[in-house]
Amino acid sequence: SPLKIVSESTTKGCDWLLQFSAKERREICKPDKIWKRHCPAACRVYDESKCSLDSKAKFIIMETNQAKNCKWVSRRKGRRCKKVGMRQTCRTTCGDIVQQSGMKYQNGNKA
Repeated sequence: SPLKIVSESTTKGCDWLLQFSAKERREICKPDKIWKRHCPAACRVYDESKCSLDSKAKFIIMETNQAKNCKWVSRRKGRRCKKVGMRQTCRTTCGDIVQQSGMKYQNGNKA
């Protein structure tokens, strides 16, 4: 996702994860952590169906600088999925097609 996560008193983007070693990222990206679903590429998620899941995090909307989540997007997805970075963040809600390793997935299913 290109959108930054609201975390405690700061905001961090997926690029923040790239400063860590692969071992450190594995710890940060454990399944119960929000980072794995928000930044699947940085977390090196190899299960391509999981790359199509919505982020569970609160993130910053670029246009308004407000903290929102995918549940908020789902209430008016026709309009909100058009916002910058939303399709890559709320992948299931917005029906984005994720392509990795030559395979296309939409909503967690092969397209």
